[in-house]
Amino acid sequence: MSDIFLPEGRLLNTPENCRLCASAAGLRKAMERQIILEGSALMAKPDLTLQVAVGPFMGEIPREETAALLAGLRWIRFVRLSCDTSAMLPVIEQATAYLREAGVAPSRFWAYVLVQDVADAHQRVLALEGMGITAFAQPYRDYNGGEPPNEQKAFVRWVNIRSVHNSCTWENYNDSRRRTRNGR
Repeated sequence: MSDIFLPEGRLLNTPENCRLCASAAGLRKAMERQIILEGSALMAKPDLTLQVAVGPFMGEIPREETAALLAGLRWIRFVRLSCDTSAMLPVIEQATAYLREAGVAPSRFWAYVLVQDVADAHQRVLALEGMGITAFAQPYRDYNGGEPPNEQKAFVRWVNIRSVHNSCTWENYNDSRRRTRNGR
């Protein structure tokens, strides 16, 4: 088996991958010959169990295996998480505990933070940083293409520009966009 892998998605629709994934016999053949196949990750459950599909077959990879697989991926620099609501914090804390146990360095954890309510997003950023996770804020944009309010933009700037973030608190951040009266 090769230790060199093509980028994710490159094998998924190749004729060989499709042919071998189409039947149990094809999967056995690939396993015997140590051929790398590609399937789709459908969903990660809160306990980090990964639901996958390979051809017409569906299954689950237990959380211990998922964590071990992620720990072994050296070509992916960060393990990316998403924290759109405060309800996700316990799930993220549990998932990162499994990943740390499997050997993933805390410096590889990175989380997207959706910013709608700035106060709530601020609490999530602080909680993520308390877990050793680097946060990356994204302002909410509605489907009508409206611009995010200025306070959201200022908060995103404070979170994402690490030199600014590390030099002052959000409360002490002085950005001219925060001082506008209409919030836009």
